[in-house]
Amino acid sequence: MKPVQDVYTNIRQRLLHECEGVRNGRQEMESLAAQYHRYRDLQAEVDSHWKRILYILRLIGPDRAAKVMASDKTGVIREATDNPSQSDDGRADLPVWKAIREYLREAGEARVGEIQSFLTWLGFENVSRQAIESALKRHERTFGVRTKGHERFVSLKD
Repeated sequence: MKPVQDVYTNIRQRLLHECEGVRNGRQEMESLAAQYHRYRDLQAEVDSHWKRILYILRLIGPDRAAKVMASDKTGVIREATDNPSQSDDGRADLPVWKAIREYLREAGEARVGEIQSFLTWLGFENVSRQAIESALKRHERTFGVRTKGHERFVSLKD
């Protein structure tokens, strides 16, 4: 058995060692902070790209996605199509309002009839003007509607 004084000396030394560990760890963390925050920013950016990829793939459908895959040098389309359950809402089909949003991200502004024509061309079934109007009304925080004469133009807010 060790004498009490030796145990106390060891405990005191351990305390000082742990204090040095905290100081050294804090210094190293400070030196790595910029890289850590850059990593986190990049992770958020990659997540954003990934969501858009999944939305677009669901928008254009598997046949068109297969054609685009041939041009994809990154392999990301194949990765996305191999893991289709990774959509943010868990649905295989893209909801109409998200399809409209993706269309407007590229088109900028469009009439309801143009949106309907595009979605029909992509193969969305039963996309009526009423369905589009309903989606616009339900997601009024996402879409802006302006009227010019007798025509209504839809765009994204923000």
